[in-house]
Amino acid sequence: MDFSFKLPERSPDDREYTGGCHCKRFRYRFHWRPFHDGTHEISACNCSVCSMKGMAFTHMHTDAFALTAGTREELTEYRFGRRVFARFFCPTCGVEIFETKEDEDMLGVNVRTVDGVDMEKLRIKPFDGATLW
Repeated sequence: MDFSFKLPERSPDDREYTGGCHCKRFRYRFHWRPFHDGTHEISACNCSVCSMKGMAFTHMHTDAFALTAGTREELTEYRFGRRVFARFFCPTCGVEIFETKEDEDMLGVNVRTVDGVDMEKLRIKPFDGATLW
């Protein structure tokens, strides 16, 4: 089964976003395509985990993302199903911040953790993850 994402190249129109978990133990920044105003789509997966947690992601190249507080080693990792995606969440408050895909230069940020994002303004594209797992 193909789990690949086709990510666009970075562009001069990219903007900086910041965010983090609820307790602020982990903070991040990333530069990527504008999505906060509906310019670009975000993915809303219907797999069991994303459905239960209300997850929505914007996917980017891993080099576009950096933790600014806390380290990746301090985050808790969770995998399920075919274990293709690793999900990282704060061990203190439990908020899932991002996911990575095995053997690929891809990272998905949970847009619900991005500072100041209004979910009503987002252009959401359903992703059928339920049939993948």
